[in-house]
Amino acid sequence: MERKENLKKNIYIILSVMYTVGIIGHSVDWLYPYMIALTPFTLLFTGSLTLYAAGVYRQKSFVIWFLITYIFTFFSEYAGVQTGLIFGAYEYSSVLGFSLGDVPLIIGFNWVLVVVGSIYLASFVSKSNAARIPLAGALAVLFDFFLEPVAIGLNYWTWDDVTVPLQNYIAWFLIAACSAYLFNRFIEKRPDAIFGYYFGLQLLFFIALQILAL
Repeated sequence: MERKENLKKNIYIILSVMYTVGIIGHSVDWLYPYMIALTPFTLLFTGSLTLYAAGVYRQKSFVIWFLITYIFTFFSEYAGVQTGLIFGAYEYSSVLGFSLGDVPLIIGFNWVLVVVGSIYLASFVSKSNAARIPLAGALAVLFDFFLEPVAIGLNYWTWDDVTVPLQNYIAWFLIAACSAYLFNRFIEKRPDAIFGYYFGLQLLFFIALQILAL
């Protein structure tokens, strides 16, 4: 047990160091291209570390939820890109790595982590499962609100309109809330604290980049 806790503490440190390096790297001209090139790999590595630290790969119910949520969010993005009817008219660049149907595969992965982090933080506000669902949706929208300026500035994706449409935030709320509802159906206990930490770490990363790098 002590070895497991020490490993988890080390993962907290690794995550913190990597995102701190990311903030610095995006703010330094000669490091910036390397940070952009490493973006999808960083998201995959840090997200995987978070999942590993939480030990959820051993939980059948979480694995099922993870797969359903990944597919649900990925195809929501796919339909959104192809039609413009879900989030608004937008398109992804090549920055986020390998794509399927013009949607980077890492997108569904990060959606899952954002939703789990939102559910964890929502659990502090209310003990009611029913209340946690819209709270998680609202927290996901807050996350995207700070994400959008950075994502646009770093050319993760572009919008046809000058400003991000309200439709995008409504879609974020509904998709995250539906995913949170499924979480409550499949999994009884609250997510591990590291998911909340990872959510906060990414949020601070985007806020810092708005101040220092854009």
